[in-house]
Amino acid sequence: LLRLLGCTQEASQRLACIGLRSLLDAPRAADYSASNNSAAAQSIVLQLDETYCDAAIGLLISKNLQVVYEANQLIAVLLSFPPLEDPLLTKLTTVLSDASIKDAPERPPAQMQAAAGRALGRLLSSLPSEKRTTHCTALKCVPWLCTLLLSEASASGASAECRKAGAQALQLLGWCEDFSLLEEMEGYMGNLLLAKVMEANDTWQMSEEALAPLREKIHDFVSMKQREDSRRLPLYAVPPGVLQLLDANEPEGASTAPLSLPVAQPGLA
Repeated sequence: LLRLLGCTQEASQRLACIGLRSLLDAPRAADYSASNNSAAAQSIVLQLDETYCDAAIGLLISKNLQVVYEANQLIAVLLSFPPLEDPLLTKLTTVLSDASIKDAPERPPAQMQAAAGRALGRLLSSLPSEKRTTHCTALKCVPWLCTLLLSEASASGASAECRKAGAQALQLLGWCEDFSLLEEMEGYMGNLLLAKVMEANDTWQMSEEALAPLREKIHDFVSMKQREDSRRLPLYAVPPGVLQLLDANEPEGASTAPLSLPVAQPGLA
């Protein structure tokens, strides 16, 4: 099933997500997460590692809403396994930080950034308050989500989707009523912009003038992060051929292989 996520057929990707989620969500799989030292448990399910995170997150590149939906359902199940909690949230944040590497030609496309932002907001808001605050502080989730609000305008409308995803994710964090997160959000956005983001709907738009103070602060944040790790390359690099397929008007049913997975073996597609 994990290998099938790397095929090129959307139906196979979707069904593999459903099957893998069902297996991992089974009671004996949950029992394994609590007692993974048991030899019997190890014989029932596979050892869980970051490969599962990469497989699920890689599917967020798809333009097929059903595939993205099933990938999000799988991501939610993976979060329930403690060993995968930190790498999963880290990798979702990395999708957003990869997009800020301006000199990299193989950055995640806009629809993947939007999907990762929504997933990050949803997962963080589902965690207990203490865990949520710890992860947000360590991963700098608030400023990385704010980068979505500043997505550059494009003819395809992808920037509008990124801005909407950023607003939705920040809303989920704001509704958690975590004072430290609200304070951090206010520090970047200010009272006026924060209030507008919290009230945003599907038709929400924000003028460049209103976003100017946030843009300046996020620019400083991103510049600082890039200086700290000036040699970092995108973790979720998208091969040029994949980007060309994504930019083209693909016929319905076409798909691209997810990232960070070996190409599926012949016969799996």
